[in-house]
Amino acid sequence: MAIFSLIIFLMMVTSLFLLLDFTPKTFSDELFNVINPKESLKFRISRTQSGKKRSLPTRVMLDIKHMLDYTHQSQKFSIAIISSAVLAILGIVISVVGNNPFLIFPLSLGLCSIPYIVIKFYSYSYIRKLQEELSVITSIVTASYIRSSDLIKSVQENIVYARGPVKKVLNEFVMENKMINPNLRDNIDHMRDKIDDNVFKEWCNALKKCVENDSLKYTLPPIVDKYSKLRQINLKARPQINSMKDQLFGIILITYINFPLLKLMSNESNNWYAVLTGTVGGKLVCAGVCCITLFSVLRLVQLVKPSQYQVLDK
Repeated sequence: MAIFSLIIFLMMVTSLFLLLDFTPKTFSDELFNVINPKESLKFRISRTQSGKKRSLPTRVMLDIKHMLDYTHQSQKFSIAIISSAVLAILGIVISVVGNNPFLIFPLSLGLCSIPYIVIKFYSYSYIRKLQEELSVITSIVTASYIRSSDLIKSVQENIVYARGPVKKVLNEFVMENKMINPNLRDNIDHMRDKIDDNVFKEWCNALKKCVENDSLKYTLPPIVDKYSKLRQINLKARPQINSMKDQLFGIILITYINFPLLKLMSNESNNWYAVLTGTVGGKLVCAGVCCITLFSVLRLVQLVKPSQYQVLDK
């Protein structure tokens, strides 16, 4: 009966959205504005001076938005927010159907975190690929520039070796210099701001100095070498990261396989599944397992973050 009532409620809400022409993008934008309203300059200064942090939902949504913007997938922000909301409702439904009120919070929170975790892993993969791409193209362009002392020619000749967003940025740099603004320093600034990578920004700043003083072009190779150091760090950490992933997901799989196994092994004289799902202690155990799983996965997300140049500075 509870499931039937919930289905009717969801159908009514969906119908209302359709009648009001309330699209997923509109929903995500309105939700984002509610959680993260526009702040006056006075309020921002006061918050900065007091050291008060934003609320956790605001920080999570801003993090999702930043990651999607960084990976050029900003149009999927509404999909991520809607997916989180639907999964949170699904967690509540499962908890209510299973008659376990202790499970409502951890299960709904864990399920609604799935889009955030997926986006995090995707952004980490994107960062690693971007670092590899920048390592190759900056090395080739630097060698060509040292040889010819002509930055535009060096970039134009080697664009064919670039891929993805890096190739697009380099093409825009060349076209902007030829068609729009011949000021090379301004164009280097524009190119630098289009890629959020600290080593690349440092390389662009060095290029600006080389435009003024050609003898400074020999300072570029040590900057490019920092990508090699980052690659070595990531390669050394990769086996440990893969091992942590395998161990964690293996333990999670074994843990949750025990639930249907207990169901199959239970009988009238020894019904462990009924104890696990029908008693207060068993329900608390289920909620605790869900909490530990969520904490472990979120901790793994923090640990597998690819190395950045700031780490080398430390």
